[in-house]
Amino acid sequence: DILKDVEMYINGETVLKELEGQRSFDLNVRVEASAREGLSTVRDLLIDAPALGPGGKLPLRTLAAVSIEDKPYIINREAATRRVVVAFNVEGRDLGSVIAETQTKIATQVKLPTGYYIEYGGQFQSQEEANRVLLGFGSLAVFVALMLLYQAFGNFREALLVLINLPLAMIGGIASLFIFGADMSVAAVIGFITLFGIAARNGIILVTHYNQLRGEGKALDDVVMQGTLDRLVPVLMTAATAALGLIPLLWGSPVGKELERPLAQVVLGGLFTSTFLNLVVIPTLYLQIERRREAKAARIAATSTLATEGRLR
Repeated sequence: DILKDVEMYINGETVLKELEGQRSFDLNVRVEASAREGLSTVRDLLIDAPALGPGGKLPLRTLAAVSIEDKPYIINREAATRRVVVAFNVEGRDLGSVIAETQTKIATQVKLPTGYYIEYGGQFQSQEEANRVLLGFGSLAVFVALMLLYQAFGNFREALLVLINLPLAMIGGIASLFIFGADMSVAAVIGFITLFGIAARNGIILVTHYNQLRGEGKALDDVVMQGTLDRLVPVLMTAATAALGLIPLLWGSPVGKELERPLAQVVLGGLFTSTFLNLVVIPTLYLQIERRREAKAARIAATSTLATEGRLR
């Protein structure tokens, strides 16, 4: 009741609505300005005291300690814990670097009282959650791809050889983001996942054709040379088709393309490096791996032959 009386005296209370034609006006009642302009006058506000009889009143100072303190006028709570929100917008910089700098300065320059802690929310929290989800599903996708490649080729050697295209694609994607001055956003991460699929397909095209030529009995050097030339046009056409479809996203004004443009930058840069390095690195590694495998098989065969001859003697 005391708080209600004080609120009415200082802030006023609507007692009725006055209608004038089509308009309505609130009629507020509160004490005059001179009775609420200072701390001493507020302390002298008369509060109803029914215990003193009809019309009984007491000054506010006899019922409560009235003082001015620097306190928040609203207390927000979350999960039964008090919360103070400090909000700001980021312009001209990426959100991740701003938060990292903020965390560093707070850790070195701000000493929080006991029981206080800081949580970073808003867009940063959403971005971190999205990155965790994409990283988890991306790792799962790479593992599933490895198992499928093992099922297709019958050994981890060639399956891993195909997956070497993934870091080759990342080189171009990261370089593209750096050249365009873009940030590592959620859209860019999605672009990397898309890029990995295209890069892996190019590796599958090469290794599958190599194995086909090996099955025909061709020499290893001829397999690598002919297989690479045979699959040069399909690999280039695959990359060119994807690249031409993404060029419109980089052309013209960035307005309305804030999400698609980083994805296009990553995919285009990754296609450039993965396509050309795929035609150099994969054949070279395949040739070296197969030579070592053949040399090892030859040594095992020679050892077996010597052991057989020794037993016959």
